[in-house]
Amino acid sequence: MTQDQWRLCRACAVLFYDGLHGTGVCVASPSGHDGSASANYALAHCDDDDIGEHGWRWCHVCQQLHFDSLRAGYGGAGWCPATGGRHSSQGSRRYSLFCSSAGGLPPGTQVGWRWCEPCQSLWYADTSGGNRCKNGLPHEATRDYKNQYSLKQV
Repeated sequence: MTQDQWRLCRACAVLFYDGLHGTGVCVASPSGHDGSASANYALAHCDDDDIGEHGWRWCHVCQQLHFDSLRAGYGGAGWCPATGGRHSSQGSRRYSLFCSSAGGLPPGTQVGWRWCEPCQSLWYADTSGGNRCKNGLPHEATRDYKNQYSLKQV
């Protein structure tokens, strides 16, 4: 089962959910995330036996997709631009992403997505637009910098 209405923010380059009221809190734009030029992306809800990398969740406060590393054993849920604290996975489904280290990237998907270590969000590295993480600094790829993610456009 998939869920669409995920968008790329032009201002900060993260993936955010645009299917509820409001676009969430963006670190680079006082009016929230800007998905006006974005494709519509679909993410798969996951079960434990699904392919891909598990551990991805939606933050209901800032609307960003983030890796819930507290649940996955990595020690932190990342920085939320809305609270200045950690992302909240309250009410989130579990998502699985196609990853170059977890079974490969299927054809027909958009590559170039990365996992930012400071904020734990998924961001698009191949954008000429914004690229902002906490404190106005650019997103940083995780230690496994060769790891890429791909998303299905609908």
